[in-house]
Amino acid sequence: MSEKDLSVKYGEKFSTLSNLVIKTLLIFLWLTFIIMIILFIIGFIRLGYGTFLEINDIKSSQGEGVIKILVGIEILFIAPISHLLLLSIFKYLWATKPEINPNLDNKMKYTKHAMIEIGNVKLYVTGLLISILLVHSMKLIFQDEMSFLLCICIIFILITLILYYYILHKTGDHK
Repeated sequence: MSEKDLSVKYGEKFSTLSNLVIKTLLIFLWLTFIIMIILFIIGFIRLGYGTFLEINDIKSSQGEGVIKILVGIEILFIAPISHLLLLSIFKYLWATKPEINPNLDNKMKYTKHAMIEIGNVKLYVTGLLISILLVHSMKLIFQDEMSFLLCICIIFILITLILYYYILHKTGDHK
């Protein structure tokens, strides 16, 4: 077997394997989309129930409405993270999938666009993590469960995430 025949044979096997990975990732992408929608619904229900408790000023709730509102907001921030990550990975793999006779100009354009999108998703996820940490901290404060050591840890994590966000924003190639 010549070297060219081997490269074509292995190129076809790699292409088949790549297509299988992309199809599997597509299934998980739909699964994360469904989970995201369910989490959005749960988050809005928690927000509505917490708002109902606060508006009606139920005496037995003792601030329970505010905590439920914060949990609802936290769920709304958590919901899109897995879908965003898988979507950006899917788009990158789709842009870089091996082909037998690729048009290299289009491939480079799609790959560059996928890399920009991955950078944008990193920014979105980092922003969502900062928001989740802040909302969770507020919930802990309302529940009187915030200790000094926990407060120091949260501040350290927030500073790290904010610096990471700043570095991503300044070095990124986003639109």
